[in-house]
Amino acid sequence: METDTHSIAKLLLVDKMKELQKAAGAAPRNLQLSRKLTFEQGMEIYRAEVNALPRLNQTTKQFRMRFEHTLRRTWPDLFEKEMRRVTAEVCNAWLQRFENGGSTFLGKRARTKKTAGNSPTTVNGAIAFLQRIFEIGVKAGIVYRNPAADLERKPAKKKLLRLPNRSQFAAIVAYIRQQPGWGRIAGDLVEGLAYSGMRVGESRRLTWSHLDLEKGLTVIPGEKTENAPRIVPMTADFRRLVEQIKGDTTPEPNARVFRAKECRGSLASACKEVGVPKLNHHDLRHLFATTCIESGVDV
Repeated sequence: METDTHSIAKLLLVDKMKELQKAAGAAPRNLQLSRKLTFEQGMEIYRAEVNALPRLNQTTKQFRMRFEHTLRRTWPDLFEKEMRRVTAEVCNAWLQRFENGGSTFLGKRARTKKTAGNSPTTVNGAIAFLQRIFEIGVKAGIVYRNPAADLERKPAKKKLLRLPNRSQFAAIVAYIRQQPGWGRIAGDLVEGLAYSGMRVGESRRLTWSHLDLEKGLTVIPGEKTENAPRIVPMTADFRRLVEQIKGDTTPEPNARVFRAKECRGSLASACKEVGVPKLNHHDLRHLFATTCIESGVDV
């Protein structure tokens, strides 16, 4: 930070973070950083960089920074280290400790049972977090080569999908729809996710203006990036569903198509009643893909 004094560097760091925010997410390529930049300081620059990206929603920003806590738990002394002093060997040693049980912790509601904390998602997320922060040092010319660049990611465990067949899914929908109160609305969402393949977050943003019933097209509003919105043809089941929801009314263009924001509880109860493995929102995307493949549609 153009100084070797830690207290002054902390003050200058705030100004550097403001520079990043004004740059609206531009990578800190031209910042003049001290050769003694610590991992903690690099992380704060990265935090400012993430927060300045307008294309990321708040949930995605929080997800990108969540692995700070993982590193503080598994490698606490890293944060005071100068970036240039961290080698590929010590990064590999950390990863071995991490994967071999060095990350156990006591959950919020647990009294004695500890959680391993080394799932593929957690390990791979922590690796990516390390790489992104060290990349700041690389771009600033402080680090010659990213010491975390060659860390081997943990293979994800493949989930065994046990999806309902057509008659079982029909029974699930029928059970949900016959429930008093929000049964019909929850049933609309269950069918909507299964017939369109959209994410539950996308369904919350879907309005009648996104539907072109005349052309049989749906503009699915993306939730992950600004480029995510996509135009897809309506399946026959999805078209039937939205026409049923619309009925004889003329909905406002900005009104939401699906009134329910989630249907997790309804799905769990219905699956138990029908006698099939419990489904979640994302499983309905898999069900949509499976139905398309069985029908000869390329997905």
